[in-house]
Amino acid sequence: NSLEHKDYAACKAEMDPEVRTFLRIVVQAGHGSTALESILMSSPKIATLCSSEMWQCEGHKLLESMGHGLAEDEIDTDFMLSTYSKFWDLDRSVLLDKKTKNMEHLDQQDALLLKTGPPAAMRQHGIKRIETAYVIMYKPLCLWPMSSDLQELVRSNAESYVRSELKRVVELADIHKYFTSQGKPPMVVNYADMVWNPDYIQRELRKYLPCVGEVDTDYTPVLGKDVFPGNNMKISTGVKTYGLSSNPWDCCR
Repeated sequence: NSLEHKDYAACKAEMDPEVRTFLRIVVQAGHGSTALESILMSSPKIATLCSSEMWQCEGHKLLESMGHGLAEDEIDTDFMLSTYSKFWDLDRSVLLDKKTKNMEHLDQQDALLLKTGPPAAMRQHGIKRIETAYVIMYKPLCLWPMSSDLQELVRSNAESYVRSELKRVVELADIHKYFTSQGKPPMVVNYADMVWNPDYIQRELRKYLPCVGEVDTDYTPVLGKDVFPGNNMKISTGVKTYGLSSNPWDCCR
């Protein structure tokens, strides 16, 4: 099941106009990050990086296009946020980034963000403080049949697949442990819950992120409004509808 974050809320329902919540969804590539992002896109309070027309709206792709593709460059939070600010709608209270790689630097980035504050581009917009929040999602091993890429990997080398997945889970657990030790536990989502128990995930997101407001677990991003051709996000149906059309007992037992 998805892990409880107890009574912790990462932000307030009524946000200070001089504060923004930097929300990072931390999901390994190919493990449902786009589906989770599509749910969050349903909130008018969330700004994404999709207007950059980068592949899958991913921030690291944007940094790579600016010549900062190496892992160590992502620690430069001033450059990162200055770049993101060109594409975020800074009038919105929650600024979203999808983190699918270089996760080992999240602790350093978070500490630096809190120390240095917003870059000039954000301060010029009246933003004086940044708060951070994290939603981690993992995909149970047994759900490999839901991905054509994972099907190919399992059939070619099942042991390699299992080892890589366990390594990923340990990495996510370490991230959770670190931020919990800092007094701001991330919300943890089980991919299976998102697909087959979306009402539960909707409630938990509302508790963890009051600043986001209501989200629609059956939302389909609109081309030209939420997503753009360069994003290559082929989402034809909402997550809830997808779950209703996919029987877990048929796919993954």
